[in-house]
Amino acid sequence: MYEREEEQLKKYKEQIERLNIPNNSLDQAIQKGFKKAKQQKSLTGRNKLLVGFAIVAIVLIGCVASITFYELTKENKGLMSAIEHDYFEEIGASEKKNGLRVTIDGAIADTNGIVLFYTIKSDTKEKELFMENVQLRNGQGEQLQEASVSYGEPHYSEKGQKKYRGKIEYFFTDKLSTTDFNLHFEIVGQGRKDTFHIPFSLHNELKKDVVYAMNKVVETNGQKITISKVVISPLRAAVHMKYDPENTKKLVDFPDLHLVNEDGEIWGKLVNGLTTRHIDEHEKIIYLQSNYFKDPEKLYLSFKRIQAINKSESSVVVDLKEEKVIKQPSGNKFSEFQVIGNELLFTMGPQDEFPFGLFGKVMDSNNKELNVRSMGYHFNTEEKVNKYSVTIEGLSVLQSPITLELEFYPKWIWIDEDIQLRIK
Repeated sequence: MYEREEEQLKKYKEQIERLNIPNNSLDQAIQKGFKKAKQQKSLTGRNKLLVGFAIVAIVLIGCVASITFYELTKENKGLMSAIEHDYFEEIGASEKKNGLRVTIDGAIADTNGIVLFYTIKSDTKEKELFMENVQLRNGQGEQLQEASVSYGEPHYSEKGQKKYRGKIEYFFTDKLSTTDFNLHFEIVGQGRKDTFHIPFSLHNELKKDVVYAMNKVVETNGQKITISKVVISPLRAAVHMKYDPENTKKLVDFPDLHLVNEDGEIWGKLVNGLTTRHIDEHEKIIYLQSNYFKDPEKLYLSFKRIQAINKSESSVVVDLKEEKVIKQPSGNKFSEFQVIGNELLFTMGPQDEFPFGLFGKVMDSNNKELNVRSMGYHFNTEEKVNKYSVTIEGLSVLQSPITLELEFYPKWIWIDEDIQLRIK
């Protein structure tokens, strides 16, 4: 009975299941629809079912429409939670240039930053579009100083399409003090480069940070770390830590650092955008996904592994003329080194994939910092080797040796038992 309606509802459900949206959300939507239908006492049995079907279908269609935000936030539990708790402000501001309309659909913002969701619509199919020179200004046209800004990979379609969606993550050096903005950027594609200026305002109240003072000292393998505080905001959680200057190792990363509540639910490191901010040689901030909209009875900070190298081995020295690595950390993981034009090319392995930007500052033979134009990475799956490139302006006229400071390196301190620090 009512086979057509049931079949259509099944199709809607299959669409949602492909999005990996939790089953309880679907069940709630379905129950909500039929509950409303039952409340229509004056309707016949058939009409009750049809009304219930209509309500459920509307709810599910709404879920399908929200695929935009789901796809853009699925790797960040904090952003997903903000949307689930209605901490998403619709904007709808747009501008059209040469057959291309860019709309700022909405935002998630706090006093530290703002995440903007946008849609690009074209009158004709575009195979590739990407953003350049993104600037966020206040209502008076003054550029806001960013600690970081990211806007993802280029939009690409082999066959071409008329619509693309994305997000811009903007974090500030100072607390946000304005609600009026103007977004400046360029859209570049095949045979086109258009400049956009889109003014918009935020009207919803920005939620304040929750600060947990810690001042807890962890000592492992002879290395001391002080967790000074954890600051949780809607967009991210910030773990402030300091290293003892007497440490013998350079602690470069905490790959499994996470928040965990009493039920074992985990909020891990951010996948995209700024993941770490270096204050100085002995202090940094590591950013995690936010649990702001979930208030657990107990909350812990936990980790079991630290990426670390001896301070005496925290740089790589190369000879340009001989194309030789003069100095590297013990273990000699760099198996090959080449100089091609303005590029230094390093091969590491064979070993497992290590997709990190290895190097920080690059110094010349007089210990003067060089202008690094770009760094690249590639993993050769057949040979099981990691390839790293460093492009340096004017490399061909430089004298050896060249020194590259290591920011990441595949050596770890393994801790026998998880370190777990109580936050609340």
